[in-house]
Amino acid sequence: MKRTPLRQYNDRLSPDERFRLALAALGREDEAEVLLLHQTCPTAAYTMPDHAFSGQWRASSDAATNFALMWYAVHLRLMEAQWMRAARTDAARRGLTDATENEIVIVLIERCRELRGVHAGLLLFCERARLDWWALLAWWPPVIEEIEKMRSVLDGEMDEGIADIAEGVCRSLAGVLAGARR
Repeated sequence: MKRTPLRQYNDRLSPDERFRLALAALGREDEAEVLLLHQTCPTAAYTMPDHAFSGQWRASSDAATNFALMWYAVHLRLMEAQWMRAARTDAARRGLTDATENEIVIVLIERCRELRGVHAGLLLFCERARLDWWALLAWWPPVIEEIEKMRSVLDGEMDEGIADIAEGVCRSLAGVLAGARR
């Protein structure tokens, strides 16, 4: 212990004072002081909802948020490709071209496949976890609306690449939920 001038007051420290002292000790690399502050911290007994429920409840929000972020990331890339196509059409009218229509269509198709894979991953996760996808996404109502708007894109065929994306999304969402069960 490098210095312990407040040792005799450890039982009277407020939680904020204890936190700041422990953080300062950590900054000084004074592990003994950090340990002492943790060990002398007053204890309390709490009544709270069962973690088996509350942990899964919070994790469902986290899983929905993770899915929403994946969805929006891929959806943004699809919109970017649509914008590229519109910009290319406009540029062609002005005699400026740098990407062929075929190149842009290939990008659009790939983005649609990615979106199908992300959506299929959600469905696979919900099937394995015995959850309704729309209930899980009740945390993010705008995503439900976007999924409904994109129904024609999402109902396409599954291939190996889409299945791989789906499995990755499913594993990611399952990991969030599994963390709550520990």
